[in-house]
Amino acid sequence: MKEASALSKKILIAAGGTGGHILPALSIAECLASADNTCQVEFVHGHSDLEKNIYSQSSFTCHRLSVGRLRRIVSKKERWRTVLSLPFVLLKALKLIIKVNPSLVLGTGGAVSGPLLLAAFLLRKRTVIFEPNVVPGLANRWLSRFVDEVIVVFDSTKSFFKTKKQVQFPFPVRSQISKITMKDAPENPLQVLILGGSQGASVINKVVSEVIISNKGLFFSFVHQTGKREFESFKKKYSDYVNVKVFPFLHDIHELYEWADIVIGRAGTGTVAELSASGRAGILVPLASSADQHQLKNALDLEEKSSVIVIRETDFNTDKLISVLEDLKSEPQKIKKLSTRIHELKLGAEADSIASYLLQK
Repeated sequence: MKEASALSKKILIAAGGTGGHILPALSIAECLASADNTCQVEFVHGHSDLEKNIYSQSSFTCHRLSVGRLRRIVSKKERWRTVLSLPFVLLKALKLIIKVNPSLVLGTGGAVSGPLLLAAFLLRKRTVIFEPNVVPGLANRWLSRFVDEVIVVFDSTKSFFKTKKQVQFPFPVRSQISKITMKDAPENPLQVLILGGSQGASVINKVVSEVIISNKGLFFSFVHQTGKREFESFKKKYSDYVNVKVFPFLHDIHELYEWADIVIGRAGTGTVAELSASGRAGILVPLASSADQHQLKNALDLEEKSSVIVIRETDFNTDKLISVLEDLKSEPQKIKKLSTRIHELKLGAEADSIASYLLQK
């Protein structure tokens, strides 16, 4: 039952919750389909609006599996409801795997990933975890006892897993970003890209706008992605500022990475990988409420390697950001040093190497 025939090879990918879980999974799927036209890729995801929106734009067959949350930030009532529903969710996962009959089940994260991987283990399917963060969450650490292998992005992640079979690959990024070349020197004025996120990051938006509106950002050029929720209000705030362009979402984000000298954003592995692939200096503000504090752990690991500047959310204010930006402006060699070191880590690349590995067996 371990392998399907070569002519009917199927890979089932469980990816849900956030774009950080889903987007790399889609990149891997596209490379799988491109590398082997006999390979069929199908997805399993949850019922959130974000998941529906992202998957509705893909061409892959998708299945939905409703799984509750167990994180500490949700109510005790929801956690108990999730625990009580797990046997029924596992049964549905078993039925789905029997129906699809994949040769491999890959979990890239989100609540849906756990039941699918456990069900695949029980049915003796080949199972792989893709873990993008420095410190994995509790679910993936527990599942590592059962899966066949784990793919990691950071070398330091390996010590958290029980399975002996671990391989390391860069985080999958869009091909356009992987082709961006390093800058010889920063621009004058410095060009700063602010990533407020597709859903918006109010803390980042607020502090950056205060820097700009107070005229402290006079010697910089800014592109500010605010997220849809806050776009209109920031568009009005910036109406008199010729050095600022504002967008709700950046569809051609690779063009802005190519333009930027400095990127201000969160510390999800997707952002970190894009900084590494493009070789851009990063000022990271980890999301304080991220699951298992994974963003802070990602950022601190990179800070130890002198490859990013980290400002904790509790310390992120106008004075702090002005101080950091003015320091980089006065000593542009620091920008070059950050860019070089994050690029040398090679944390982001196209997904073709992962796809080739998954197709080997």
